[in-house]
Parts: sequence; structure tokens; C-alpha cells
Amino acid sequence: MCEDDLFEGWLSVPSMECLLDYQTQTQLEDASHLAMEPGIQQSNNRDQTNLRMGVGEVDQSYGSYSMGANSEYPLIAASAQSKPDASAANCAARKRRGHTKSRLGCLGCKKRKIKCQETWPSCANCIKRGCACSYPTVFKYTQHDRIVSDALGDPRPIVRLSDTPKPPTYNANDMRLFHHFLVTAHPNIPAEYEEVWVREVPAVSHYHEYLMHAILAIAGSHLDLHIDNPTTSPALKHRQKAIKGLEEAFTRWPPKAHEAHVMLATSYLLAFQSAYIPDGFLDHVLSLRGCAFLSQTILSHQLEGVFSIEPNMHGACAEWKMENFPALDQQLASDGLHSISRIALRLATYSTHKIERALITQLAECIRPLLVPLGRPGLSPSSAPAVTAGSDMLAAAFLGKPFEDLLLRSEPAVQFEEISWDTITEVPPDRKPEPLSSFNALIASAVIISTWPHEEVLRLFSPSNVLGSIVLAHFCCVRFVIAPLSVPEPVKRAPMKALVEWMEKILDAVEDDDEVQWTKYVEWPQKILTTIRYCLNQKRNLTFGDLHDILINDPAVFREGRLKEL
Repeated sequence: MCEDDLFEGWLSVPSMECLLDYQTQTQLEDASHLAMEPGIQQSNNRDQTNLRMGVGEVDQSYGSYSMGANSEYPLIAASAQSKPDASAANCAARKRRGHTKSRLGCLGCKKRKIKCQETWPSCANCIKRGCACSYPTVFKYTQHDRIVSDALGDPRPIVRLSDTPKPPTYNANDMRLFHHFLVTAHPNIPAEYEEVWVREVPAVSHYHEYLMHAILAIAGSHLDLHIDNPTTSPALKHRQKAIKGLEEAFTRWPPKAHEAHVMLATSYLLAFQSAYIPDGFLDHVLSLRGCAFLSQTILSHQLEGVFSIEPNMHGACAEWKMENFPALDQQLASDGLHSISRIALRLATYSTHKIERALITQLAECIRPLLVPLGRPGLSPSSAPAVTAGSDMLAAAFLGKPFEDLLLRSEPAVQFEEISWDTITEVPPDRKPEPLSSFNALIASAVIISTWPHEEVLRLFSPSNVLGSIVLAHFCCVRFVIAPLSVPEPVKRAPMKALVEWMEKILDAVEDDDEVQWTKYVEWPQKILTTIRYCLNQKRNLTFGDLHDILINDPAVFREGRLKEL
């Protein structure tokens, strides 16, 4: 052992070898060593001072307690010079490992004055006592790296923030609307595309937020028709988000094939939703214009997607219905043509109302092909032969009358000037009913308001345009009378409450003035509306199927404008 440690390393003395050499030299010297007592006393005082000093201060005292040639102990210095290796070993041995006092312990251990393990988040002492362990603020700053490394090594999952936007979240009510869409509220036109609406479109909607909002919007509006005074309906909120997303999609024009079909599906959903909104007639038309534009784009560029659009898509969906087309009440058809011809003769004096003239022409073509000769034996005005499968009339109706390309056609098949409005109700003796022509004209009337210039369509819907309001009243009325006879079974479930309210607002805008008695031009639409309104008051969820039953079983209620008990 080179040196003796006293007081746990706080005081160190020279090695015994140095003390023995020093004793040998003092026996040979004279009494002059007594003069060194003050120095020894000074060294003792210095050693006593070392007892009160820290580790760093002890190292400094060793610096003054050197064994060099200038030491005040010449004999010890001589011995140190004679043994340099031993002196170097002694100096190295006297350099003790430093002790640093930690001030990062927890507040509990500081208060109890015990050593803290400084483990995060709780030390072992606090865990053992079952008390809360809190560290000073300086601990968190000085031990930041260690805390982070401990957290990363923790097997518990860590939530990491990402710069990517979070996917949209939907609540329970949204899921309820989504289910309602799949079961009831999905569009039913075209009929053979129902599988697309309930399978393909919902699957794609998870990748396109605006399509999902359109689905929830139409489901919400459809559900509102079955609820009295809905005040918290989210339908309009979802509609606004769907429109905003659709507008953003148009900013990326031209779209890719996949997104073009998504945009078309969204436009169709918004169009059908507006048919459930009381004041959504104009929105319905504007959405249909978007559908027509996207359909033409998909067809012209041959963009593949969930909708395999065909030019005769609308006609193909009703082909099976034409095989057993019911007869239209001839007196009701004649009354409708008389009303249409009166407004047509009025329009003939105006050259600026081109869209009104084109629209009234197609409305006349919806009814005129269904007229049959009244001179045939046993045929009364209120009866007509039903067009059944396999009949000669059906064969004649299909000959030369294919379903037309309505989406890409720029001009109607029949022009305003080609019709003799004064004799429109006269039917040739060899005339056969043509339900396909009637159906094509019904679709063409919708195509006109969907494809004509935007300014003319807005002028048609202007409240100050009385002629436009009269034409729109007949537009709604013809749809009520003709559409239930030709639509497929799924479409018969469509509610018509909003359509009735549209027609009521249109008729309210028709008023007499000092020059013209405009109300006489809407007498026939008013009769139809009176009957339908009474039916709607009895059955809030009135559908096209209900109108179909009335037209087949008791069409006289529409001719007379009387009430019908459901």
C-alpha cells in the first residue's frame, strides 16, 4: 500500500518510505532541525485546513506540498529527486476520483435529505413510499436527452404528429345517413345502374370526400321528407361541402378518367337531392347541366369508369317498360294538348323566346304520339287500346323509332314551326300510338334546359318572365301525367313533395296584368295541381307510383280537378 487514506479520502499523508528517509537524515544533522519547527507547524496547520476543504481544494494543497528542489523540506526533496519513479507514482496515487454533488434529485428526496436515484418519471424512493415524485424544472432541461431516449424505448405506443392532413371523420348520424342512402335514397335512374349506385359509388366515395358529402346530402334531404319540421338536418351542410369539393375538382380540368366519373356521380347526386328541396328547382336544373356537360366529355373522350355511359342510356332503361305501356286517358291528353297549343300560339308572336318555343314543342310531342283515332268502332274519348306485348300497335311503335342519342343531339327532333298548332288534337285514322316517341320527347324536354345557353335558361326561370313561368308550369304538369306511365318500378318510389311545391310557386308567379289575362293559360295545370295537392295532404310521402295508380284507375280526377281519396 503506497499511501494511507484517512477520513474516507479527505486527507492524505506522504508514504512511510519518505518518513523513514527523513528520520535517517535528522540523526546525522545537527540541532539545526529545530529551526524547522515553525515550518512543520505551518504544514500541520495546512493539513488541518485540508480537513475542511473539498476534493478540488485538496488537489490544490497537494500542489503546494510538492517534493521539488525549492521545497522547504530539503531532505525530503533530495529523497524525492533520488527516486523520481516513486515520486511520480505517489503523485498519481494522490489524485483522487472527484465527487460531484448532484442537485437534480426530486423534491421529496431533498426534503428527506436522502440520495435520489433521479429516475424519470418517479424515483425508487417515491415509488416505495407511494407518494408523488416531482422534479425541479432544471432537471427537465438538463436531462432532456435521457428523458427522450427513455420515452422512445418505452414499449407503450407513442402518438406522433404528422404534417399530412387527417382523414375526414364522420359521426353516428353520418353513418345513419349512409345506410339510408344504400337502402332507400340512392338514385334510381337509369334502372340498370342501381347496382352501381349501391356498390361502386359508395366504394369510391371513401377516396373522394366531396362524393361522400354528396351521398350524405341526398340521404339527409330524402330523410327530411319523412320528418315533420326538421330543424337540425345536416343535409345542406353536406351539400355545401360537396359543391365546394366539386368546384375544386373543376379547377384541375381536364380530369383523369377516374375522377371524371366521380364528378359525374357527384353532379347526379346533387341534382337528385335538389329534387327533394322545396325551392331547389333552379339548383336541380343547374346540376343537370353539369351532368350533361360531364356526360358529353366522358363520351367524346371515351373515359372509362364506374359509369359506362351509352348515348341511348336513358332510352335503354325504359325499353322494358315500353313493352306493356298503359293507355293514356284520351280526354286528359286532349285537354293537355289544347292548353299547350294556346300558349304556343301566344309564343308564335314572340321571336325572342326561343327556349320557351323549343320546350313547349317537346311537351306537345310527349302527349301527341299517345293519341289514337276516335273514329274507330267502340272507342270512346276516355278509353284507348292498351299497348301490350306482341300487339300490332307495339310492333308498329318500335319500327323505325330507336332510342335517340339525346346527350349529344344539338337540336330537337321536332321544331316549333313543324307543328300545326290549330289542329294539334286531330289524329289520322291509321295513327298508331308511339310510346317511344313520347318517352324521347320527355327526355328531350329535360335536355333542353340542361344544354341550352346559360343566359337563356336563367331568363326562363326569371320571375318577371310570365311566359317562361307558364311554360314551366306545363313542364311540371306533363311530367306528372306522362312520367308515371313510362318510368320503371324503382323510380315509382321517388317522392314528389318538392316537385308539387315547385309547381305551386310557379303558378303563384302567374298573375293577370292590364294587357293580358295570363291565368287563363294555366287552367289545365291548375286542375292537375289541385288534385295532386289534395293527395299530398292525405299522404305526405306521395310517390310517382301513387300517381300511376290514379292515372290507370281513375283518370277523371285530373280532368275534373276534383279531390281523390287515397
